[in-house]
Amino acid sequence: MSIDLSSANTYFESSVDNAVWTGFGDLRENAIAQAKRELSAFKGDEIDTDTTENGDHPREDCAVYEYAFNLLVNSSAVGSGAISSPDELFGNIEKGKQPTPVLTRKVMRYMGWDVNIRRG
Repeated sequence: MSIDLSSANTYFESSVDNAVWTGFGDLRENAIAQAKRELSAFKGDEIDTDTTENGDHPREDCAVYEYAFNLLVNSSAVGSGAISSPDELFGNIEKGKQPTPVLTRKVMRYMGWDVNIRRG
């Protein structure tokens, strides 16, 4: 399989974030494409599009889905109220503000990157 909306929906279907993910509707495909582009840039190479299973490492497909979710939750569309359902779920996001999506520890672990980087 490949990294796509159907696979992402399967990934989130048993997650507590499923209702939020589903609430983003058509924006999910764009977020997946953007997440693949951005993670490829961070990696310096193309994202492996193979579907992984528990025990596989790295799990780049899961990293894409988690990062896509992060992009959606932190998008300017949510902050501006252009998306009504997630805006209601995330009422603490100030309208007009655009939080910056970050590479979460979960995304970094799925990519196989060191999450124990110490700041000196």
